[in-house]
Amino acid sequence: MCDPAVASDDILTDEYLIGLGQQVKPFEDAARSFKSEIWTKRIVLPRFDVQRNGLVRRISGLVEDALSKVKVDYVALPFGYFDMDRVAEELATSLSGSESLLCSVKLSDLGEALEPERALSAARLLRLIAEVGGPLSCARFAFSCGDQLGTPYFPDTASNEKGFSLSLRCVREVQEIFEKRKGREREEIGLLLKGIEAEATAASKHSSLRYIGMDCSLSPWMEESTAELVSTLLDGEFGGPGTHHAISLLNRTIREASQAVKTRGFNEVMLPVAEDSTLKRLVLEGRITLATLVSLISVCVVGLDMVALPLSTDLKILARVLHDVAAIVSSKGRTAGIRIVLVDGKPGDEVEMGQFGKVPIMDPLR
Repeated sequence: MCDPAVASDDILTDEYLIGLGQQVKPFEDAARSFKSEIWTKRIVLPRFDVQRNGLVRRISGLVEDALSKVKVDYVALPFGYFDMDRVAEELATSLSGSESLLCSVKLSDLGEALEPERALSAARLLRLIAEVGGPLSCARFAFSCGDQLGTPYFPDTASNEKGFSLSLRCVREVQEIFEKRKGREREEIGLLLKGIEAEATAASKHSSLRYIGMDCSLSPWMEESTAELVSTLLDGEFGGPGTHHAISLLNRTIREASQAVKTRGFNEVMLPVAEDSTLKRLVLEGRITLATLVSLISVCVVGLDMVALPLSTDLKILARVLHDVAAIVSSKGRTAGIRIVLVDGKPGDEVEMGQFGKVPIMDPLR
């Protein structure tokens, strides 16, 4: 992932985009020297505050032009605290027009209550994104409770640093450590992280880009399931008694192991439903509810991530869900992202979502 820097929060200029292309070249040089497989290459932009109509469309259009000139898979375009009703149509249209553009909007500040009207504005924006671009547009959009952090995890991210950072697909390796290295989990995970960082440090020497750290969060991809890993620690089914404690223990292990490397971002367990086969199965079987996932925010960065709800969900109910998330995040004192996917269907149905496969629709009232 490349984190390009800008001198100010001014609108992107053509000159800046030319500079962006020039920064990606040394990133390619660094990427080629990695021994580990690089799954995706991403650009994180600085956060922009939208003050006038047309600005979202202008920025997203310039980013699209830049993507046609550089070899990256995705770009994150974060926005600050703005009037969501005023720019809803622009944002929804921009997301529907690109498979590579991901956006986030700051929903609330930590330590402050989410205002009722702002929660309703956010619910209206989310529904419009779904109506204009469908569920995959929702998957490329997040609300941020607190400021977006500098992390390779999308879409809830922002950066003003020049350099490259890493996120890892290592759930399977960590699962094996917990199964076969009991009593040495922290040390073994630390060695795993240090090995990857050694590659990053060596790669930076082949490039003019500085290595700025890794987000050591455990993030699933289908059969590489964080829910399954939590079940291993729990010695029981995910969602049952002891789940919060098991996640807390896993987070502590990550936190202690990651002291061996340079970190940035979240560095916690992630539970995106649509990206975890075990979570999808448990939701489909009715063993995990929306209330379960909301409660888990208290012990990890789950937020509500890649959760499918009916498009017909009442806006007041959506607003209440956002209120609950914002309240827990504020109490916890750490930023979290929210990705809710609104789909045309009813609870218990499954919706086809491209690379995510079939995703179960949850009941917003449970």
